[in-house]
Amino acid sequence: MTKTIEILFSKYEYQKKVLSESKVISKRTSSTIQRIAASEEVDSSSNEIEPSSNISEDNRGLPDVNDSLTMEGQERGAKPKKGQGHKQRVSSARKQKGQGQHEGAESARTHQGQGHHESTRTHQGQGHHESTRTHQGQGHHESTRTHQGQGHHESTRTHQGQGHLEGAEFAMTPGKCRAQSNTNRNRNGRRPKSDTKVYNSPHSSSGYQNRRQFTKDVQPGMKHQNMSKEEIEAGIKSGNIIQGELRVKMRDYKTAYVSHPDGGSDVVIEGLEYRKPALTGDVVAVQIFEDLNVQEADKMDKKKGPEKNKKPVQSVEQLESKCAALDLNTDVQASSQVTAPECGSDTPDVIIEEDQTTIVKPEVPKESVAPVSTTNDVPLKKRQRKGKVVTVLERKHLRICAGHIKPLKTNDGVLFSPTDNRLPRILVSLDSCPPDILTRPASYSSMLFAAKIQDWTHDSAFAKGVLIREIGEDKDMEPRIDAILLEHGVDDSEFSPEVLESLPIQTLPWTIPQKQLAKRRDFRTQCVFTIDPATARDLDDALSIEELSDGTFDVGVHIADVTFFLQEDTQLDSVAGKRATSVYLPHKVIPMLPRILCEELCSLNPDEDRLTFSVVWNMSAEGEIYHEWFGRSVIRSCTKLSYDHAQGFIDDPDKAWTTEEFPPISSNFTLEQIKKRVLDLNKIAVNLREKRMDHGALVLNMPRMSFNLDDESGMPNGFYLPQQKGSNRLVEEFMLLANMAVAHKINKCLPETALLRRHPTPDQSSAEEMGKLSQSLGVPLDFTTSLSLQKSLNAIAVENPHDVGKLTILSVMCSKPMQLAVYFCNGCLEDETLFRHFGLNVPLYTHFTSPIRRYADVMVHRALSSALEESQLNNDKTKLDKICGVCNDRKKAAKDVSEDCAEVFFSAFIQETGPMEAVAMVTGVLDHSVDVYFLKLGFSKRVYVENLPLKTATYMNGEKLILVWKQVNGMTREISQTLAIFSKVRCTITKGKLPLSWMATLNRPEDDSVE
Repeated sequence: MTKTIEILFSKYEYQKKVLSESKVISKRTSSTIQRIAASEEVDSSSNEIEPSSNISEDNRGLPDVNDSLTMEGQERGAKPKKGQGHKQRVSSARKQKGQGQHEGAESARTHQGQGHHESTRTHQGQGHHESTRTHQGQGHHESTRTHQGQGHHESTRTHQGQGHLEGAEFAMTPGKCRAQSNTNRNRNGRRPKSDTKVYNSPHSSSGYQNRRQFTKDVQPGMKHQNMSKEEIEAGIKSGNIIQGELRVKMRDYKTAYVSHPDGGSDVVIEGLEYRKPALTGDVVAVQIFEDLNVQEADKMDKKKGPEKNKKPVQSVEQLESKCAALDLNTDVQASSQVTAPECGSDTPDVIIEEDQTTIVKPEVPKESVAPVSTTNDVPLKKRQRKGKVVTVLERKHLRICAGHIKPLKTNDGVLFSPTDNRLPRILVSLDSCPPDILTRPASYSSMLFAAKIQDWTHDSAFAKGVLIREIGEDKDMEPRIDAILLEHGVDDSEFSPEVLESLPIQTLPWTIPQKQLAKRRDFRTQCVFTIDPATARDLDDALSIEELSDGTFDVGVHIADVTFFLQEDTQLDSVAGKRATSVYLPHKVIPMLPRILCEELCSLNPDEDRLTFSVVWNMSAEGEIYHEWFGRSVIRSCTKLSYDHAQGFIDDPDKAWTTEEFPPISSNFTLEQIKKRVLDLNKIAVNLREKRMDHGALVLNMPRMSFNLDDESGMPNGFYLPQQKGSNRLVEEFMLLANMAVAHKINKCLPETALLRRHPTPDQSSAEEMGKLSQSLGVPLDFTTSLSLQKSLNAIAVENPHDVGKLTILSVMCSKPMQLAVYFCNGCLEDETLFRHFGLNVPLYTHFTSPIRRYADVMVHRALSSALEESQLNNDKTKLDKICGVCNDRKKAAKDVSEDCAEVFFSAFIQETGPMEAVAMVTGVLDHSVDVYFLKLGFSKRVYVENLPLKTATYMNGEKLILVWKQVNGMTREISQTLAIFSKVRCTITKGKLPLSWMATLNRPEDDSVE
């Protein structure tokens, strides 16, 4: 292995600047956070490591000099003297004879509404006790887990993907996926559109100054590991240390995973002491210390450590009493997890294996089901790799979160509980809190705040931090949306006058200079038009087609020439590079570029001269390409068609359309001329698509919910799932063709500095598991290649032509093993076989067609200009590699924000309209619940069975859950219901127990099937 730690750690100061700049949140909050960030700056001059020229795309990023864990040769937690416990900094001292440290901070997390006891874990030999999480409300009891050398049930690694082709591209997103994904952010707070509140301390006349001093005293250093750079380098070379993105389990915040480079099972980091101070999303170096199957791990763990260091198992009641003494039972969480189907995962959804656990039975409420019985437990046999974080290579998590505050009973501190339960709770300084928090805590019980994590030391269960602003009431839509933007670092502020001054054009109207016209190919006399959604305002692509005398066609794709206006090394270019993408919410768009560019100068509006970058092919009607041309151009669109307009031509080509049925058309062309061109384009597009499918392109259709909004209030009053039609596929095919053509051009001309996009093959371990599962379900899926997988889906579709639900669930299942598609620099990846795009099954791909909303496309435009020798590319491969990293991160954040906001809007709709009944299909079976996918919503949800009027519930080998419903409400007989994957069920959707949340309840079946 040639990569070294110097590679990982190079140019520390530059990376600090990039990371700092990426944390811009909004105009309303940036000044506060910048002051806090400024106080955290560390002098890294003595810590800078010599750069290396061979930096890989995957190793992008540098270590924070303080982002390290003292793990090697150290006990997991402070080792107390006999008879003494560890005195928490802000909690009362707890004395436990012969016991190790009791981290009461982690104890008794009460997730109201979910109602299940997630496990008490006692790690023997660790001298460390991290206690109980109690989910109240539904009576679900996931057993107390005593890890005494037991093997860990490693969840199948999955990657959250969009689940749909981005123009036929299967663009995946990392980190979280499952049919029930991490997208349950109905517990997240939202930032309001109000001014930031900065509080004075009740103990000081200068509250903010004191808070700033607090920030300065606690550096984000987190120096907890004593492995040297040389040791880490040697570990990476030997394979004993790996690097990757940390994925914290949503339903068990003490467990995290890192993908292993060999494609096999994930490495499990089990216990907070093994991963502090890393947070979910961080790039970490992990030392592997176990590679055993579960049975071997059991034997090894029993031999570890002297008996005196082991903590005895405590009951739930004992832990709850201790937590009550500290008044730490303060978390308020959602009633159930909501997920989107196109997401990547850190926990299994469909492959469910029984935990080897000790059951602690909660009190069973009235009308609750009797304890679920299980049969035929099968011991785990898969390999189990465990590890510990030895350093944080790149702090990708912003360390900013939304949540609620509550004073400790001792009145010497305030506890902040993040709404994202993957994050640690935070002890925040009183100086940063409202001045009356101690005297009037109830006034803030429903208020969302934003906090910044400053430190999370190895000997503390709590992180340390500071409040940075008050967001608003958690029951209001606007604060909830704002908090989502805050947590994901989305900058929704207006562009400052200083930034706008860097635009070469300041006023409208603007006329293209004659000098530019002379340099460009002129398409203004040709029939060029746009096809977009009816409400689109940023029109960045147009099409043209001309039939030649030899029967071939000249087909053009014309893309807005954003780089003419967005010049390199300007303030606007810097801001656009940090935003990296436009963010699409149900009610608005947060643009990457100022609206004067998005909606005016760069938008290909009809009857206006516009600068473009074009790709033109000479091709046959069958899609055979004879010649292609790239270059800058000028167009004048003759009309703005919607997808519905184009679809009307396709569906009824012989209809005599009137001009009143369509938007205005330039006087140079007629409606019939435009209709003929649309039909010619569609004929070629159909042939192009057929060829792509024959060559193995993968199509997974999973629509995403859209909303109808009230014109006055902006609140949702309806929803729908958009369906892709022929007109969508028409545009998609030519955009794909342009992206592939440009990818080949820039890769050939710029072998070291071209920005491309690749989609790795599915995760090997997860794909194998999914293949076995599908085989057992009678719907075998072959993940060997995209072609074999698509053939598997086609064969199932032929056998089940009318079962749309089953085909949709199969698409959900297929998305789980998928890895994310990522931007990369071709000069940073030596093996060209890794350039391939699995979903499209093509050797080279990039993004060229949307420069108004994606900064990656801007970089590709600049690369194409350099390839055509029109300009000089100013980026070396190291700089371009960093830009790729930012684009990847912001693209994922934008997708997460869109999904989270859609969930909030749906919750608001349910809250306004009341309960609704919907048909769902089971995607996974657990012992006390099932995961279901709502076919007409595009959402997944975990549905618990405890509080249903059941006589019995029997869990069978992870394959099915058999429910026997009681005779209630006038029913004349008991009804048996078997829940397995693909079972259809009816559910009632109601508002959740928390503000702006929703929950689903399984309905009693009228008979044994659901129509």
